[in-house]
Amino acid sequence: CLLVLAMFAIGFAAVTPAQADVVNGGFEGATPYYTVPGWTITDPDGNAGATSVCNTGCGYGFTPHTGQFAIWGGGANTNNPGTVVQQNVEGTGPLTLSFWLANFDSSVGNFAPNNSFNVLWNGVSVFTLNNSASQPYTQYLASVTGTGTNTLRFELANPPGVLGLDDVSVPDGGMTMMLLGAALVGIETLRRR
Repeated sequence: CLLVLAMFAIGFAAVTPAQADVVNGGFEGATPYYTVPGWTITDPDGNAGATSVCNTGCGYGFTPHTGQFAIWGGGANTNNPGTVVQQNVEGTGPLTLSFWLANFDSSVGNFAPNNSFNVLWNGVSVFTLNNSASQPYTQYLASVTGTGTNTLRFELANPPGVLGLDDVSVPDGGMTMMLLGAALVGIETLRRR
């Protein structure tokens, strides 16, 4: 019995999850086109709408992945992308950043790929996608290391098409390990019977 308790305590301590809190990763509660709780949007095209928060009314076949809003992305020049930034993302340790990205080029005539998408965590590029073809929302993951208070920055450019960014999160990877630890304790308990 003591062995089982010791295994549980060690397993629980070993899997205390690293966590980070992304605020409003679905970009909900927005006031189109530039005000999103928790985020700062910079449109290099001077409020021309090249990078903004939008719903299905924006045209070009644009839709959010989930909810009512998503980031409508891309500055008109790949050398001067639009940015979507969240500062003060609290989290420490190894983390996995998750986000959903779409390229709506096909709805505007299937232009040749001329786009860029970059993700920076604390100023370091952790994900880059250049000249991507049209695609529906696709989940991407990036490994990051939290240092306490972190800055997350997305850079989007897609002339003349539209990138969609939605559902940004840092999932709790510890729950799976806790469940695995509990299962091992259960197996050990059954084995002793």
